[in-house]
Amino acid sequence: MSYLLCYSPGAASMAVHWMLIEMGVEFQTRLVDINVGKQRDPEYLRLNPSGRVPTLMVDGTPRH
Repeated sequence: MSYLLCYSPGAASMAVHWMLIEMGVEFQTRLVDINVGKQRDPEYLRLNPSGRVPTLMVDGTPRH
């Protein structure tokens, strides 16, 4: 399985990040800078139409 965590500091991303570390799985991270509105970027909205952060991608499928 492949994991990608789209995160932003202060947006409840730490719980998901910690879970991935505890599971011992390899994962990548991608910063979504909510301070400049990147959660409303069309590319991010395709992953999470509500524009909420975090979003965890599992094998290319968003889980939010």
